[in-house]
Amino acid sequence: MSHHGRSPGHSPSHSQSSRPSSRGHPASGAQTSPTRSRAGSAAGSLGPPPNPFGKGMGYDPAKPEVEEEPQANRRLELPPEAYMMNPLDGRFTKRPGYNTSGKEIKIEVNQYAVVKRKPDFKVFQYDITVTPLPKLAGSICKKVWNNPKVQQLLKDTGAQMFLYDNNKLAWSTKLVQKGELRCKVDLDEGRPNNRGTNEFFFRMKHTTTIEFTPLLAYLQGKIGWSNAILECMNFLDHLVRQRPSETLVPIRRNFYPPNAQYQRLDEIVEVSIGAYMAMKISNVQPFGLALNVDVAHTAMWVGGQTLHDLATRYLESVDPRCRPADIMRALSPEQRGNTWVPSESFMHLKRLQKLRFTCPHQKNKKVYQVARWLHLPELGDKISSSRHVTFDINGQKQTVYDYFEKKYNIRLRYPQFPLIETTKKGTYIPMELCFVEHNQRYPFKLSPNQTKEMIRIAVSRPAVRKKKIQQQAAALEFGPSNKYLEHFGLRFSPNFTVTNARLLKNPVIQFAESGKIDPGATGRWDLRNKKFLVPNNRPLKNWAFIILERSVDLNQLQQFGKNFMGIFRGHGGVIQKQPEYYDMSQQLNVADSLKHCHVDMLRKGNGEPPDLFICVLKVKGSNNYERLKKSADCRFAVLTQCVAAVHVTKNQGQYHSNLSMKINAKLGGTTSRILTNQPHFKALTMVLGVDVSHASPGINAPSMASMVMSMDPYASRYLAAVETNNYRREMLTSANIYIFFKRLMPAWRAALKARPEHVIYFRDGVSEGQFSMVVESEVADMKRVMREDWGMEPKFTVIVATKRHHVRFFPKEGDRASADKNGNPLPGTLVERDVTHPHHWDMYLCSHVAIQGTARPVHYHVLVDEVGWKPEELQRLIYEQCYTYMRSTTPVSLHPAVYYAHLSGARARTHEDLPSSSGPRSGPMAHHLAITRGVTGEGMSGPRKGTSSPPLLLFGADKDEAHQKNSAYIQNTMWWI
Repeated sequence: MSHHGRSPGHSPSHSQSSRPSSRGHPASGAQTSPTRSRAGSAAGSLGPPPNPFGKGMGYDPAKPEVEEEPQANRRLELPPEAYMMNPLDGRFTKRPGYNTSGKEIKIEVNQYAVVKRKPDFKVFQYDITVTPLPKLAGSICKKVWNNPKVQQLLKDTGAQMFLYDNNKLAWSTKLVQKGELRCKVDLDEGRPNNRGTNEFFFRMKHTTTIEFTPLLAYLQGKIGWSNAILECMNFLDHLVRQRPSETLVPIRRNFYPPNAQYQRLDEIVEVSIGAYMAMKISNVQPFGLALNVDVAHTAMWVGGQTLHDLATRYLESVDPRCRPADIMRALSPEQRGNTWVPSESFMHLKRLQKLRFTCPHQKNKKVYQVARWLHLPELGDKISSSRHVTFDINGQKQTVYDYFEKKYNIRLRYPQFPLIETTKKGTYIPMELCFVEHNQRYPFKLSPNQTKEMIRIAVSRPAVRKKKIQQQAAALEFGPSNKYLEHFGLRFSPNFTVTNARLLKNPVIQFAESGKIDPGATGRWDLRNKKFLVPNNRPLKNWAFIILERSVDLNQLQQFGKNFMGIFRGHGGVIQKQPEYYDMSQQLNVADSLKHCHVDMLRKGNGEPPDLFICVLKVKGSNNYERLKKSADCRFAVLTQCVAAVHVTKNQGQYHSNLSMKINAKLGGTTSRILTNQPHFKALTMVLGVDVSHASPGINAPSMASMVMSMDPYASRYLAAVETNNYRREMLTSANIYIFFKRLMPAWRAALKARPEHVIYFRDGVSEGQFSMVVESEVADMKRVMREDWGMEPKFTVIVATKRHHVRFFPKEGDRASADKNGNPLPGTLVERDVTHPHHWDMYLCSHVAIQGTARPVHYHVLVDEVGWKPEELQRLIYEQCYTYMRSTTPVSLHPAVYYAHLSGARARTHEDLPSSSGPRSGPMAHHLAITRGVTGEGMSGPRKGTSSPPLLLFGADKDEAHQKNSAYIQNTMWWI
């Protein structure tokens, strides 16, 4: 039976004669469009017939038939041992003390400490079950809880207050009689209903008594982590969220005002400004508990407009076929075999599913949700629009278009566009009658223009950010007026926590020929009259400048090259011959351009491979960048340096110095090191940095693992080894650890001619839940490989570096001794108290100068220390090495080993064993590719997490003698910097 003859309120494969219905029929006016009966209800149910003998003996109607595994509360900031199978073994290093060096300063941090709690306080936790388990569990459970019958039952217990998480848990200071409450609730009571039963059984049963004693004992270091502490933290999280959840819109850890002033990034995405809030365990006095509050800027779909406007604007932004004049053709179904399927352009609409909206033409204010965009194959090449979709009403067929005109006197303006179906199956609504709700998170990667606008809106100086945080804190209402906090006896300080911090002394930077720079508190220096500590060990004698993409003219490039050579030589760079210049503007294929230049350079160099190609592209982030790098690295094994045309045109000396640092590093040189009276290392030390990155959402690409290893006694110069790391796997595989050491250890031995006694391992990108895996998996494998394959047993220090947190430093206003001109903390600001773990060795360090906005300190967590570092020794080492980043004249915010690991992993994306025509694998262009291809099912799901991935291409894949000679060299350079 075709859809055109479908009866309202029924499945398309079943037919019944139409009959009036007060709820399921459009004639009632209660629904926006024709609906089917609710699945599982008595009327119109298509499921199996009910058991005539009822449920068997022992059936408990208030007990769920299907038990679900409890979900962890992701809103909490828990210590790493909270995620371990055996948290009592003490595998993480304890804090050895506090830093006493440097200058003591006062710093405010954006947290509010708990200053009052009830002594000997007990809270009774209850499990809530609603059966039969509804499909929309959260929504139904909330309705059942708020039902007058349940509320009266709770009131009769004599409890002054209950907290409820709108799902499965409730709390009270009173233990109900017999520890259990039960009742039967009919959500349709008092209303006409011929769709079947809407009855549920409610049960509340006492399961746990929460006390603060275990938490306090843990904070004092008397006991280890336990489930009792987790239950206590879970309760506190719900307690502080209860009031803001009633007045604000909660999204995970963030809260947004329901009627905020939204700032648009464009016609598709807007920014909502709200508050981030999370309970934290720390060493703050007096109770070790605090609330971390920060400003939250979240991208949302633009609300307050019709779904039609939003959808068409979105389609036009991601698909050039969806220009206004062509959109209907692009959305029309396509024939595939004997059936009609949605077009690729139509599939882009899937990204707008689950959006909530209201219908102003209705008297009620019901909020609907987009379940899908209607596509009915039986309509052939016609779009499933209000003009073409019909239903039976009183025995006659009627189009959705006619229904709205007759019922609501609404003549649709866009009747040719697809209908949407709501979560109530069979309810169809035209897009132009759906008004999108605000505060619906935009879950996709922002485009470059959107990102630029987001940064402009979100970035603010410390004084402004502090004021915003305090305003958001007031909206969260965790002061004395909060009845829930007062009832449960919890009170927070109204002010930021003020902590005793240290300002570490900056290092002196050593260059060649006794040249040195003391940047002081400015965190900036320049290279005028300074020579590189180690000049390039491969002289520039067979090298070239190449014009690509018609970016500049040859005269401009020759002038740029002349100035570059002068400045590079001034910094000590070694140039033996003049460069060649190639204008490849007429050649559109960059791979062919490189091949032409490479062949010519081999001829002119008598078979010697080129040292370096400096390639000029039209703009930074050019589409040809990845293709160029893939050909140069994997085909010809030639070092390349890309330059944007604008810098060639400007031809400025500062840019030439910056370019010189990168090229010197690529050719085996070292920019500088730290000059210190105290040895950085107690013994010969190897520094390792590891990062695992994942492909852009929607791109079916493997995870990329990178390890960098220091190659000099000062840990200034590094080499990298990179390989795929399966799909969506965060921990290094054992195979990769073996491969990385096999590639890097020969270079270490050749450079230092000794075995390392210590290893400092910096790990980036892991959460607290993965700390134990770093120790148990990665470090254990490294020790085994070094012992069994290289005969080494060095002592390890393992440090995780994290930037994804919400702790910010605010020097006191006007304090010139601890703040820069913008109000940010000076480089070297170290915080070890009040916001750190009560026992573990962690710290927050601000090592850089923030160019704009408020500085974000790095959270360093020392997981293992077999060396026995003193706090001031290790913290000085981390801070001072931030001044040795090879291509910068400022200290960086993160230890260079972590930066280098990230850089090399990102560059290695070009080494995937795929044709360049497959498109970019990361960055903005990859994001656009994901949108374009993902809608058809290509790459949106990808291999399962942990599955194996193909290895990367090697350097110089061509079996040419010159290529092989260069590939042996390029692997021992900083080719990725």
